[in-house]
Amino acid sequence: MALAADLQQSSDFTVAPGQAGFYAIHESSLQIPADTTAPASFEVLVLGSDPEQATRTVVSTQLKGGDTFEFDNFLGYLNDGDRVQVRIDGQPAASSAVDYTVVQAPLFEISALPQDAGKADTPLHGGQWALKSGPWAGDPAIQLDGGKVCVSLVEGAKGGSVLAFRAAHTGYYALHDAWIQQTAADGDAVVEAKLFTDQSKEPLRTFTIPAGDKRVSLNTEIGYLQKDGVIGITLSSEGGPATANLAVTIAEWAPRQPPLRVQRGADGYLNVYEPENQRQAVDIPSERWVEVPAQDGDATEAIRQALAQAQILQQGDDYAGVRLAPEATYTVASDQAGGRLFVIKNAQRLIFDGNGASLQMNSPELQRQDIDLFRTEHCQRIAFADLTVLDQAQPYSVGEVVQVKDIGRGNQDVYFKVPPGQPHPIEDIARNGKTGGYAYDPDIPGRLAEGTWSHYPEARKYPEGPRIKPAGEPGLFTHAVTRTNNSIEVGQKWAVKNKGAGVVYLVALASDNITLSGIDGKAHGGGAVRNWDASVNVLDCRFEPQGDHWLSATSDGIHGRGREGVWVEDTTLRGICEDIMNTYGHSMLVVADDIPDDNVVSIRMGQRARDGSFSPANPPDNIALRVGDTVQFFNPNTGLVLGQAVVRKIDDGRYTLSQPITGIKNWEPGDDKRATIVYNTALAARAYVRDSAFMDSMRFGIFIKAPHSVVFNSHFEGLPAPAIFVANEPDWPEGPPTTHLWLQGNHFKQNNYDYQSQNRAFLVVDPADISIYTRRLRGDSEPNDMSSNISRGQFANSHMKIIGNEFEDWRGMGISVRNARNVLIADNVFHSPVDDSKMRATLAKDEALNDDGHGCYAAIFLDSVNGARIGGNRFFGFSEWDKPIVFDQDVENVSEEGNISAPSSETDLAAKE
Repeated sequence: MALAADLQQSSDFTVAPGQAGFYAIHESSLQIPADTTAPASFEVLVLGSDPEQATRTVVSTQLKGGDTFEFDNFLGYLNDGDRVQVRIDGQPAASSAVDYTVVQAPLFEISALPQDAGKADTPLHGGQWALKSGPWAGDPAIQLDGGKVCVSLVEGAKGGSVLAFRAAHTGYYALHDAWIQQTAADGDAVVEAKLFTDQSKEPLRTFTIPAGDKRVSLNTEIGYLQKDGVIGITLSSEGGPATANLAVTIAEWAPRQPPLRVQRGADGYLNVYEPENQRQAVDIPSERWVEVPAQDGDATEAIRQALAQAQILQQGDDYAGVRLAPEATYTVASDQAGGRLFVIKNAQRLIFDGNGASLQMNSPELQRQDIDLFRTEHCQRIAFADLTVLDQAQPYSVGEVVQVKDIGRGNQDVYFKVPPGQPHPIEDIARNGKTGGYAYDPDIPGRLAEGTWSHYPEARKYPEGPRIKPAGEPGLFTHAVTRTNNSIEVGQKWAVKNKGAGVVYLVALASDNITLSGIDGKAHGGGAVRNWDASVNVLDCRFEPQGDHWLSATSDGIHGRGREGVWVEDTTLRGICEDIMNTYGHSMLVVADDIPDDNVVSIRMGQRARDGSFSPANPPDNIALRVGDTVQFFNPNTGLVLGQAVVRKIDDGRYTLSQPITGIKNWEPGDDKRATIVYNTALAARAYVRDSAFMDSMRFGIFIKAPHSVVFNSHFEGLPAPAIFVANEPDWPEGPPTTHLWLQGNHFKQNNYDYQSQNRAFLVVDPADISIYTRRLRGDSEPNDMSSNISRGQFANSHMKIIGNEFEDWRGMGISVRNARNVLIADNVFHSPVDDSKMRATLAKDEALNDDGHGCYAAIFLDSVNGARIGGNRFFGFSEWDKPIVFDQDVENVSEEGNISAPSSETDLAAKE
């Protein structure tokens, strides 16, 4: 929602009285005149109305003549009177130089006093309140009275916590619609309120409340608060006893709309919490629940009929549901070989309550064909909850490598021994003997062996015939694979799999707010979620290898694109045999029209053929591109963003833009992927991951090719490549380049140990836990080495915030940022790294990381970055070849402040200080 004040013709925006809330800059653009000779410093500042508030820098970079720049940004919680100021070279920017709108960002009320105090059914995601009397006068001293909390204070009673809120999830919080007033006082008593968090030694704010009936606002930005973090307010009175009333609402910001949630109520039935009101439970009466009793035989048809009946019972805005018997086990899919099990079409407001029951997947072909467990098509507000999913057959076989032989032409034969009880690699998994292979750590299920490729393709030309063959004794097989580079060793585990087999838990197509909640995924998956133009939530779920099993999924865990990114919360994904999470946007193309240089362009969906070629198809539909969306035009040959514009009008495949874009190369036959690629920055944007764990899997933890993603307080461990990998893929093609990435409070441990990380091969140009860069197409004359595909001097990945993360047992690099403006790297902690001689030998080839022939690690590595603030980071236990901060080419306008190195630990640092 744009405010009336947005229309003012100046570079300042001031929050009007009564309009406090979260704010953001939207639809911004800036172009420095081409004849500007000196670099221009550009800043966006937030100036608080309270003198105690420090000025906050939101954007900082330098621009040269001819540069264009978008500076959309989240501004945080702004109080009445707070100002947003845009500056060029230290002066307020003239309105002709910039174009932007300040809008109210989403604000979600999570909990409020006194309404939510002591509620037995307070939603778990909203946190809990505690009221503590402390040394107060009266009995009881704290009372809940209508819409306020009444507190009686004696003079000098300080420090008691009147009220405290404990966050159920990590998030970005504020006190909103919060106030306090004196209602009775003895003489000139003055009440003082102090606001704390569990992470603040000093109060965030101090409020003085004089005698009288005037309300004093307590509205305040709390900011980032970890799960179980506490917001507390203490009160005291000076000058006599006093009585005060107050009310407090806890508000949260999130990058996208909140998820549809369910929670079991006191009556044993699930209640619903809708995105618009996360505090109010929506009850589903018993007559709108369809019960499915426990079945002796296969329950597939009974559950399908129950879903159909529930869809009939659902009317208007009311919810209906299907409910299984508690703790029962239902056998399903006994007569189904692949395909879709439970399909819901054109429905809304349906809840599937597993009620603690289990679904036993019993398909006879589950090792060779995948089954979509739940599939929604053109649906809204559907939840699948409180369910365990089991199977009886794994879609992979695992043996032990006993010998590796060179068979020429870049191929090797892997001899592997399969123990009794494992599926037969040929008869059960690869019936034609053709499939790829994977080398796993022998001790940790799901974790690749160190120094191995994530995937070994079958040797297609030599030898002829099946690639997997029996090797003359029971359980022994040979597997001819290529691209091995002598990276496979005896003793490792060797897996062959069917990528297109197992259980895909949810496929959501053109659907909004589809939720998996409390799913225990013990069945071997083809993946947890496939998201096609849908909004999906994964809450409190577990997808992990069970018992002696080695993998939980044979393909990506969470994969796809939607108008909103996936919301992942309190979820563990482990043993995923590809990327744990892969989020990206559509790729589109521009085709020729009558007037090439105006602001009207013809856009078509990009279509990738089996041979890898890329060509235009039909115009985008209303999901792929709408009026009001921002489209970005990307040159895949240079890695340069040509510009972006807002779609103002759509007319039969013709798109009127808010401004013309120069340099567009229309697609023509034979171009393949060399033409300008168009991305809708609204698609797959705003993924939100918090309080979750991504572990022991085949490739990347989260592969991000979309803007506005947020990852808070999550754990990344045992990942062979970067845990958070941020790079477009013009070869594939998928994108766009990522902007506005916010990573805070995460923990990284024992990542980046595979072949591509140790050798800077394939996609991994920087072996870092957090790797950010813009990828371009390789030129015909360029070698396939560590420098190929890197864009120099381009800034497609602007607006990065990497704050308060912890890096343990890291190797190579902790954080690598390329191709970005406006980067904040603050308060991160880097512990001693893992020495890796192979990786050091590779890094020694890089001039920026070579110290007298030694390959140097870099905790923070920047290349092609303009405008970075690096402060408050701590580096412990580094060797002489480990560097806290390394700058490569085209790094300018960087400030460093408060970064500290110590011999080996926090204890050593404390002693040093």
